[in-house]
Amino acid sequence: MNAYSDVRPGGYAWWYFDAVSDDGARALTAIFFIGSVFSPDYAGRVRRGEPARAQEHVGVNLALYERGKKRAWVMSEYGEAALGPVGEAGPRIGESGIERIGGGGGGGSGGDSLRVTIHERSAPFLVSLAGIGARVDGVIDLEPHAPPLAPVELTGEGAAGDRHRWHVQVPRARVRVRFERPSFSFDGVGYHDLNAGDGRLERAFSSWSWARFHAADRTTIIYATHERSGAARACVVDARDDEAAVVRPATLLPEGERMRLPWGLRMPRWFAVDDGGRVLRCQPTRLYESAPFYARYAARLGDGRGDGQGDDRPAPTGVGEYLDLDRFRDRGVQFLLRFKMRRT
Repeated sequence: MNAYSDVRPGGYAWWYFDAVSDDGARALTAIFFIGSVFSPDYAGRVRRGEPARAQEHVGVNLALYERGKKRAWVMSEYGEAALGPVGEAGPRIGESGIERIGGGGGGGSGGDSLRVTIHERSAPFLVSLAGIGARVDGVIDLEPHAPPLAPVELTGEGAAGDRHRWHVQVPRARVRVRFERPSFSFDGVGYHDLNAGDGRLERAFSSWSWARFHAADRTTIIYATHERSGAARACVVDARDDEAAVVRPATLLPEGERMRLPWGLRMPRWFAVDDGGRVLRCQPTRLYESAPFYARYAARLGDGRGDGQGDDRPAPTGVGEYLDLDRFRDRGVQFLLRFKMRRT
């Protein structure tokens, strides 16, 4: 049984994976939800005071990217009948699932390998209304090269009265991606974490930025949140693969000016934190995804003085996301989200 399988009514748990090919040309993200936190139906039920159980709103999200263009998009929302066993690695939802397969660890540092199996249908604009879509079938294998971190509380005391937790389970992995439909394969580097909360995300936060970066043998993660109360918090992970890494608090610095993205989203041109006197700045370099309330992008990590780390080493690269929960709460935005989903 997974420690995050017992999700409270109105709450959520999601299992997140990302990967980028060695040449940087291809990328993917995959997310499994118990309590599909960005579902307009789930949000609406909670807003109306209904006893909405997380297990009644489960979902699978997948995005495949090639040179910044989307190759496939899945956002399937299911009812409780589609939720299968929630094993140690994660849930089975419909025909898709997460499992441990053993034999991983990159020399024993990261534990058993993980396999994410996807058997879904795409949900392009309007096609989801007809309940149809192209088949998306593939396997993502992750061989961990770094040990997991302890869970972290993302909110301060009294932030909407709910706990919200972030748990990095695979800071760095060797990833093998093989999709039959569409034809899409690569080997590269990847990451896996888990977020869980006892209540609605938008009640506690107004926005957040997150990014992970991988150098040759090192992982750096920066996380910045703006709470609904007005408080701002940040944290950093920066460790070699063979170290027992910890998440440490950091100071959030002023963000870059806002740039306008598709759907009217306005995202900071960068975000930065002060990690004990060292500035770490996430600079987006290529937009993967822009939705009404979030953006996903390729990024590089700078030291606040430029693109490098203060020496001749190239800047680490990775994946980042920006989430605007003020926009998510907007009823018009929630209406638009229905056209991005396939409901079964």
